[in-house]
Amino acid sequence: MQKLLFSVLPALCVAGLFASSTMARSLHDVKNDVSSPVVAADSSSMILFYFEPKTSMFFYDKNEQAILKAGEMINRHRAEIEAGKLFVMVNGYCSSFRTEYSNYQMAKLRSSQVKSYYITNYGLKEENYITRNHTESYNGDANVVAMFKLVPADSIETSEQEAADSREEASEEPVAEQPSVQPEPRPVEEQPAAPVAEKPVPEQPEPEVAVAPTEQPSASVVEPLQPLTPKPLWEDARWRIKTNIPFWALVVANVAAEYRFADHWSVDVPVYYSAWTTARTYRFRTFSVQPSVRYWLSPDWKGHFFGVHLTAGQFNIATNEKTRYQDADGMYGAGLDYGYALKFTENWGMEFNIGAGLIHTRYNAYYNIDNGERFDTRIKNYWGITRCGISIIYRIK
Repeated sequence: MQKLLFSVLPALCVAGLFASSTMARSLHDVKNDVSSPVVAADSSSMILFYFEPKTSMFFYDKNEQAILKAGEMINRHRAEIEAGKLFVMVNGYCSSFRTEYSNYQMAKLRSSQVKSYYITNYGLKEENYITRNHTESYNGDANVVAMFKLVPADSIETSEQEAADSREEASEEPVAEQPSVQPEPRPVEEQPAAPVAEKPVPEQPEPEVAVAPTEQPSASVVEPLQPLTPKPLWEDARWRIKTNIPFWALVVANVAAEYRFADHWSVDVPVYYSAWTTARTYRFRTFSVQPSVRYWLSPDWKGHFFGVHLTAGQFNIATNEKTRYQDADGMYGAGLDYGYALKFTENWGMEFNIGAGLIHTRYNAYYNIDNGERFDTRIKNYWGITRCGISIIYRIK
């Protein structure tokens, strides 16, 4: 983002949007639709709008008085605002997400919601605003948009002449052309050469900023009121699904859903099902689940994790032509597992996991023939590998 800021700095300086001292306040001050130099904010007129965490919900009880107060402030100073003597500054804040990109998108959406409301209901224009969006909290509150009324233009921090000088220094072409403009015969023939040379510096760039950059954004200001969400990222996801590839080789269909309920914690629930008899000498019919709670070393939902899992299900298995095994009252167990997850794209990844523990079951042994009789009943407490997988992951949201 710092490279992006420096790339747009010359264009913003040419338009006279703000002084360089104000630009250093926010790394993400990408959009600033202003047509005059930066002015100091009147802290006594500051109004705060609160938003639900991780949302752009603007209209709820906590904002009712703030909405009315801001409207009264606009009506009281409408003449100064329309004359360009006062500006309305809107700062968007958000630091609730894990990624800087998502925080900036939400801060931008929140400030746009505030601006759009007063453009639609109070007749303001985009050129009446100065907008800042920040990927940080405001005085410890990560879900605030602060709206400011600015002091009169006579307290502008950067004088018009300084703003003109900064615009000239920001563009290489005007700097190269200006020395050659003064010696040309045209300004000399017009007698008042000195006044003509002074007027284009402070006055001519002003109409260009007011017409070209400011009028166009006003048409798109209402767009943020439409559903606009930050770009979905792997690190911000809450849900994902996956399937265990080796079990498909055993003709066992399976799917798992995983939900992250905290930065380092998630719940994974795989379901295995097979109702098919591949051959008399081989069958792996089962219905089982293995829910687990996992702790991730990284809050980005990738890398190493440790977990505790449970096992419950039924089975009907045959691996040779002599014996078939079927549970009498199910199987139950628990164990510990470890795994590692890889991220391929924002939507796709892969997971490797293995677990060990205890499975208890009481099962019957049958002759592996049609309508084969039961010839034994056994109880088995199995200690060993109870979970293993290589899974493809797809992030849902």
